[in-house]
Amino acid sequence: MEVLQKIRIFNFVARAIITNITTKIFMGKLFTLLLFFVGLVIALLLVFNTFGNTSKQIQPTTSPELLTLRDTTLFEEATMLPTQSAEDYRNYNQWVKKKFNRLFANANMEWQTFDKYSLVGKWIGRNSSLAPLVLVASPTALLQDTNIAAAQNSTLLTGANLQSSKMASVALLSALQTLVKTDVLPARTLYVVFPHEVATEKRIVQALSTLKQAPYLILKTGGGVVENGFWEIDQPIGLIGVGNKVKQEATYRLVHKEGLAYLLDHIDEQATPLVVEHPVVKDFVYYLSPATTFGKRMLWSNPFFLGSWQRSNLEQNPISNHYLDRTYRWTASADSTNTKRVTIQAYTQQPLPADWAAIGMLKTIRLVEQLPSQPAAQHISSTNSPTYRLINTTCKEIFEGALTAPCLVADPLLASYASISPEVYYFSPIYHQVAQPIPPEELQKAVQFYYRLLETTLIE
Repeated sequence: MEVLQKIRIFNFVARAIITNITTKIFMGKLFTLLLFFVGLVIALLLVFNTFGNTSKQIQPTTSPELLTLRDTTLFEEATMLPTQSAEDYRNYNQWVKKKFNRLFANANMEWQTFDKYSLVGKWIGRNSSLAPLVLVASPTALLQDTNIAAAQNSTLLTGANLQSSKMASVALLSALQTLVKTDVLPARTLYVVFPHEVATEKRIVQALSTLKQAPYLILKTGGGVVENGFWEIDQPIGLIGVGNKVKQEATYRLVHKEGLAYLLDHIDEQATPLVVEHPVVKDFVYYLSPATTFGKRMLWSNPFFLGSWQRSNLEQNPISNHYLDRTYRWTASADSTNTKRVTIQAYTQQPLPADWAAIGMLKTIRLVEQLPSQPAAQHISSTNSPTYRLINTTCKEIFEGALTAPCLVADPLLASYASISPEVYYFSPIYHQVAQPIPPEELQKAVQFYYRLLETTLIE
């Protein structure tokens, strides 16, 4: 009897052990299956988003007969002329009127000078019902022109990023003189603006605001053409400015128990960088990512899963970091013996987060006070408008094989321009290079760009 009872107990224990092992195996397989299913869903989402991110590039439908520029000495002469002082601008304008004398002698062209040195030309159109076109290019260089001229030789020009606006103004004048010399009356009126300083340019914008019709397009120099600047993309990329970097500030007063000196030494270590996700960033990524390898395309097409990777890559690239400026910048100053006033400057229209100090600092630093911030006003022009497509296709016609993408620019007058027309864009048809040779054929493309743009919008 005892033996039979022991056998029953053994059978019961054995069945319990087997059942437990079987359950664990089943649950393990179920968990593995669940993990596989979740991984499959994520993989499918990644692949779907990657292939769903199709190219937004607009391909040109025509191959225009381009203008041939026989001589690039105008560009070399322009860079040799400084544009810094009042006397410089006086001499530069005399040079412009001499080299482009047909523009100033043509009866259909009206010229006006603002504050002695800023030139504004008006080519009167024959159809007053058509909205005017406004092109803006400043002859001002970012550095002393003599620094650039020293790097020249007889066939090459350098420093395009420093003088791109100035060279664009020469290209615009060259293209316009080619059209005006034929004595053709344009369909719509054209205004060409060559401002020498921001204050004068603001006055010019105020004068343009009195026009009976809002401009069809305002295109100002900015952005540019870059090559070998992004990831594995070999094609040149035309960066078209669609909005401005708007700065706002938020102020925090912080304190540390060990005093101000400790706070000054450790705030950089303990402050968490904050990232701005601007709509233009998404457009920028989506315009360019289909041209990359599959791995990069997957990286840029799935911000929900790969957002931190995107931010890292965008911020490490000097060009995208400059033209998107996605991170908060902040400075700090002491305002008492143990507190520190921290001011964050952000290029965004979004409100700065109220809980930054709470989430961004370690517990050793305490928030004393936070002054509220207001969202900054910002204008963003559409990337789906006919005028954006015009700039886009013209860029592609001139710069063979080029891609395009929207970007942000730093123009204090963008809001002023946007107040008179929603169609405000920025583009310089000059390669963005640092002290590298620019062959004459590339300068010729700048003239061709403006010639094609004027021909498309003015000549019927």
